[in-house]
Amino acid sequence: MPDIQAAPTTDPSATAALARELLELTARLGARVDEDPFGSPVLLISLAITRQMDNDLITESDAAALIRYLRDAAFADRAARMAQYVGGIDSAANDASLARLAQILLRPDPKDSPIRWAEYRALTERTRFAAVFTAHPTFSLPLPVNQALAEAACGRPASAFDSHRPPPITLRSEFDQAAAAIANGRDAIDRFNTALISVARDAWADRWTELAPRPVVLSSWVGYDTDGRTDIGWWHTFRLRLEMKRLQLLRLHAQVCALPSAAALAERIAEAGAAVDRQIDLCPDHPDPPGEPRQHGLEPLDDQLLVVDEDDAHGSALHD
Repeated sequence: MPDIQAAPTTDPSATAALARELLELTARLGARVDEDPFGSPVLLISLAITRQMDNDLITESDAAALIRYLRDAAFADRAARMAQYVGGIDSAANDASLARLAQILLRPDPKDSPIRWAEYRALTERTRFAAVFTAHPTFSLPLPVNQALAEAACGRPASAFDSHRPPPITLRSEFDQAAAAIANGRDAIDRFNTALISVARDAWADRWTELAPRPVVLSSWVGYDTDGRTDIGWWHTFRLRLEMKRLQLLRLHAQVCALPSAAALAERIAEAGAAVDRQIDLCPDHPDPPGEPRQHGLEPLDDQLLVVDEDDAHGSALHD
């Protein structure tokens, strides 16, 4: 059912008053459940609204304005809860929290000596949390509305929209939004890793470049979880997996190419990215591609393409 547009003459203050009245009624009816366990608060509030509409106390335009008012209030409340859930939106305060956490890992007891290098390395290089990004249609919003929600949660002005109804959902849109969320998550993990490495550098000036922290990993089900889905074939999974690899290589190349001492590594990453691009171009787009993949040049990446001296690559990048 399409969204009902509110009449331009609807008084916002009257809409707010109607919302308060009905929410209070909902609360009172919900409180009666203990006394009348067979009563349905949802049915009772529906009956109350229907009677008011039958008596012309609530018009269709009033109802449309009420729906929009509650939708926008829920949108603002959700943005505020998101900001609170992640611990606030002050970047400096968040970085300070990460630095404190890294210091606690180094020195659990502030009155005692720091832990040994091997202990710190074991603490920071062991993956302890994994976040899996999904894109369930039940929770979907149009992409611009989702972006506005994130902006509002970050304390920035958000655009207003006539409708929050999502368009038909496509696997491509699901993947793009999940990939964007993972990219943001990677940025956050990089900030945490910066804190972990900074603490290690101050404590072990001769060994900190050996540290490869990986406390959190990110992944996605989008394109791979076919439970209950009929629109995802093996060829989709194959292509999306390669596209995720390409995104990771592009991200890594952008970070490494800025380091003069890592020019050789940046070149090798670029070669790997080009190889993945060729593989994506050769991916089938239907279940019965003509011939075998190797007949179409879909060769696996050279195992040596990204094999470098780990100490040289990691150390030279960190020293810059």
